Amino acid sequence: MAQPDLARDWPPLTPEERAELELPGMWPGSERPDEDFGTPLTVTLDYDLVWQARTAAWRISKPWIEEILSRGLGNLRGLTEERRDERAALGAHVLTFGAIVRQGIQEHWPTKSRKAFD
Repeated sequence: MAQPDLARDWPPLTPEERAELELPGMWPGSERPDEDFGTPLTVTLDYDLVWQARTAAWRISKPWIEEILSRGLGNLRGLTEERRDERAALGAHVLTFGAIVRQGIQEHWPTKSRKAFD
């Protein structure tokens, strides 16, 4: 969370934004094929840190998600290959909470444990 793109004084989430964040599967996912989602990991994170990260992800991603949705690209079903590519290009800018956590683990986890992620 100390990275310049994350460590801003973000406006707090409104109750409406928090409610929207709690709806599973409502965001178009980020399009990062090189990210590894297959390594199971259990950690305990500070509550305030989690909400700082979720707020940063929301504030950074919201304009891109709105663009995806305004172009009718939110649902992959029925999209042509060209429209899927358009969605993927926009989705590459979407930052998720999970991506923030994975980046933090890769950059700051103790060297001995990092081998699982390399």
